[in-house]
Parts: sequence; structure tokens; C-alpha cells
Amino acid sequence: MKRAVIILIMISVMGIFSMTACASKSEFGLKDFSEYKDMNTEIIKIKVEWDVGTGEPIEFLIEDADDMDFIKGKLLDKQAFTQSDSGVDAGFGSMVITSVDNKDTRVSLSQIHSNGKYYVYSTDEIYEYIKAIGIKQGVLS
Repeated sequence: MKRAVIILIMISVMGIFSMTACASKSEFGLKDFSEYKDMNTEIIKIKVEWDVGTGEPIEFLIEDADDMDFIKGKLLDKQAFTQSDSGVDAGFGSMVITSVDNKDTRVSLSQIHSNGKYYVYSTDEIYEYIKAIGIKQGVLS
């Protein structure tokens, strides 16, 4: 009986470990991609280029520290992106993140294409947050 309990506990622990290991391999934060690995995360502004389907995006700036911190936190979260079998057809909107060293880093608002694979946002939280800022600024409806 004692041996059966020990085996059951070991199987349970191994099952939990394998589920955790699998989940962590399919979810990524922005700095997990080689293109963004060296990105400075001290942000001074974010220029949004919002695709409205006319060929010319609507542009607006995000300079509020709380807004930039929220967006940065979501992008760096290890659950921000999940691998996808194919890209999404969601327009060409992007944000250009300017760091304190005046380097610009462009990040798509729909997906990341890295090493021949596609990674999509796990949720639409960043997209909706940025859209709400554009609406508040009066440039989006």
C-alpha cells in the first residue's frame, strides 16, 4: 500500500512537471525573440501606426508613463505570445517604441514573425488598450 501511494505521488508530480514544461515552451515574451533580445526597456515614447485599411495609417503618440509601463509589462510577460501555425491577416498596424538611448524598435500589433515561425498575441488586451488610448486622444473611433 505504501509503495502504491509513493508511485501515485511520483506520477502526479511528473504529470504536473510535464504540463508546466509544455506550456512554457509555447508561450513567449517579447525579449524571447532574437530580434528584441537586446531591446532597452526604458521607454520614453511609443508611436502607434494604426492600420485603418486606407494604405496610410493613423499615427498617434503614447507618452504617459503609466500607459507605457502597462504596454511594456504586457509585451515582456512570458505569456504575451503563442506560436501559431500561420500568420494572421490583421492589418499592418504597429508601434515604434523609443527607448532612453533614442533607439526605435518596431513591434507589430498583430504578430511576430521570427525564425520562419509566427507568434500571435495570446490576448487582444494590448490591442484594445492602445485602441482605447487612440479613442481618448480623438484620432480613432
